[in-house]
Amino acid sequence: RSPNVDTGYVVSLASTVDGATTCDVPLDFDTVPVSTMFSVLVLASSSRPLYYETIQVTSMREMLSRAYNFDQLLAFDTSRLASMKTMFSNAISLNNTLPFDTGSVTDLSYMLQFATSFNQPVLFDASLVTKMVQMFDGASAFGQPLDFDVSSVTIDGMNGMFEGTAALSECNKRAIHDSLSVSTVWCCATGSAGYDWGGFC
Repeated sequence: RSPNVDTGYVVSLASTVDGATTCDVPLDFDTVPVSTMFSVLVLASSSRPLYYETIQVTSMREMLSRAYNFDQLLAFDTSRLASMKTMFSNAISLNNTLPFDTGSVTDLSYMLQFATSFNQPVLFDASLVTKMVQMFDGASAFGQPLDFDVSSVTIDGMNGMFEGTAALSECNKRAIHDSLSVSTVWCCATGSAGYDWGGFC
């Protein structure tokens, strides 16, 4: 059953239902004062929609990592969010749009790593992002072009970004190359093919 918990003064929901592999009940938390949602639903089996007030939240790191059944639209206010690191890692059922305000985000590393069903456009403002390491690593269904502002990405910040993205067409690889190669970091990003995609399509 749904937990009856007064969270009106809680500022962190870190690891709240981490590992609750049979959790599939409504989680009606008062999240108005919450600033971190680190690992909230790791390994939870819930497939229910999440309606949270997230205007104060600055970190959703690992929030839905290994939430194997989750595939709901998330209408979160992410305007203050700095980290989405590993947010959907191994969320193998996820294939919904991600309509997030990412203007304050600095870390997208591992965000969709092994999200093997995901194949939606990713229309993020990445202008402040410094790390995208292995962002799509193992996202084997992902076949979308990307147009990110990568002007803030630091050295090694794109390493392994597209490992295992078998569904990417050569034309989309070329489109990604044309977008990301404006950063000197792209040319040095490690990967099985070295991401030498400039000659495709």
